[in-house]
Amino acid sequence: MYFKNPVTIIRFYQIGYSFTLLLGFIGNTASLLTFSRPTLRKISTGCLFIALACSDILYLLMCIFDVLEFGGQVMKIYF
Repeated sequence: MYFKNPVTIIRFYQIGYSFTLLLGFIGNTASLLTFSRPTLRKISTGCLFIALACSDILYLLMCIFDVLEFGGQVMKIYF
């Protein structure tokens, strides 16, 4: 075993992943709203950032299942 305290590792994954997902959703939603303004939609870079924010949000939605599955496996191993 690489880790001395498994409870600390479980909490790290639970809190760390949750915090990352929450900040990711907030940040990408804010950028999506910002670049959706009519003046920024006319610029090609604005359209690129809209597409990037949408793809990031979709990726974060897919990661929710991975986090739940991985978190469950970590808890099964140590408990």
